[in-house]
Amino acid sequence: MSWKVGFGIAFAIVAVFAAALIYSMMPTGVGQASSATTARGFMDPIKVGAKPAGLLPPVAGFGAGALYKQAYQRLQALAPGRHALRRINHNADPTGDPTLVAILTLLEKAAGKGLTRPHLLFYVHPPLPKVNDEVQSRLETLSTLTSQAGAAYEFAHHPKRARAAFSAGLSFGYRLWKKGLYVPERMVGLDAMENALAGLRFLYQKGPLENMYLDHSVLKLNRHVKAALAKWDAKYQIVHNVSPFAPDLINIIRHDHDISWRIAAITSLGVARWATSNAGKARAILEFLQKESRSNNGWISAAAKQAAAFTRTTINSLSD
Repeated sequence: MSWKVGFGIAFAIVAVFAAALIYSMMPTGVGQASSATTARGFMDPIKVGAKPAGLLPPVAGFGAGALYKQAYQRLQALAPGRHALRRINHNADPTGDPTLVAILTLLEKAAGKGLTRPHLLFYVHPPLPKVNDEVQSRLETLSTLTSQAGAAYEFAHHPKRARAAFSAGLSFGYRLWKKGLYVPERMVGLDAMENALAGLRFLYQKGPLENMYLDHSVLKLNRHVKAALAKWDAKYQIVHNVSPFAPDLINIIRHDHDISWRIAAITSLGVARWATSNAGKARAILEFLQKESRSNNGWISAAAKQAAAFTRTTINSLSD
């Protein structure tokens, strides 16, 4: 009988471990994730499968990060609110405004410098899923400035200056995409690349800078950027949602290979806690966030602590 007892004990141990594994894979107390986040490949990093080789100025020395911060801070001082930003965005020819040209010059200089810092960050805290995100709006305006300046220089028959402006926008976007930590920064990066590539293609198709090889490079990179944007937008709709689905968010937090989405999902989970009328689910979400706040990853821990501290006032402020 001893072998039967031993077999029974071994089977029980395996069963306990299997049950623990299955339990650890399931959202605790909030239900099951949907097919949207359990689809094959959903948790894989979204990539741009081409590099802007040949489309950017040669890099000499370092210091791009500091230059980007200076450009951002100058724009922040120039346009502290949405109305001022809107005026800049509607300026069809920023090349006639010395204050905007100074910001553009910083972006162009940064394109020719190396970037050594691990992340290109513009947020002090993990960004909230707000309707109007001022940091994101300023980053978008910096991108718009390069595109508008490039178009203005092209119209004024200064193709090399136009190329410098568009290349600055492409470099800024690519670096936001590669070095950004938070979803809004990286989203602006994708959009900025797409806008800059449209300008560069116009330059390389005809005129004094006509270049079939570079035009081909622009088209190739643009295809990859558009493909990444489509995947990015689909994921964004799940994470940045007015009625976030907690099981999907927890699934992303546990299994996504991209820390940007894990942080965004944690923040949205803090919103989901207040969006549910089920006290048990709200309590389970809070417990999960408290557990994540003890993560060894400092970025995850900071996001979870912030999300766990959300109040009703925090939620109401998101629509401002």
